[in-house]
Amino acid sequence: MAQIRTMQTAQENGEWAALPPREQAQNQGFLQHIGMMARFDNILGNETIHTLEYLTSEIRSIFCHSTMVDRIAAMLNYFLFHLVGPKMRNFKVKDMQEYKFAPATIVLNICKMYVHLGSNEQFCAAVSQDGRSYSPQLFTLAEGVLGNIL
Repeated sequence: MAQIRTMQTAQENGEWAALPPREQAQNQGFLQHIGMMARFDNILGNETIHTLEYLTSEIRSIFCHSTMVDRIAAMLNYFLFHLVGPKMRNFKVKDMQEYKFAPATIVLNICKMYVHLGSNEQFCAAVSQDGRSYSPQLFTLAEGVLGNIL
């Protein structure tokens, strides 16, 4: 999505107009190509997150097992950080629906997973011990985003 945003911005700012017609056509073709890939990845990602949200609402033990809990916590933290953190604007493109990108739905489903798994001490410990994406402000940022969408 960030690459699409960069290319759309360059096109809108007239940077492409200065290019030879062949290069403009190449850029347009590349933008369409990465757009199709993004659409596919977003559809797959939306369905995967939705499925995980459903599974965590019904089955908690497997996600909180010692072999999985650190990975699940790190994954949720990573996705949430990128969707609500300082670089969240990088994902904003001209028409998010065209690329099937629904960040509000993804954030909501990720937060539901935190709630579903939050009663498990090992999960809570794994969330806070994730050094890559977790910070004390992460849930405050998520709360702000949820406040805007709900």
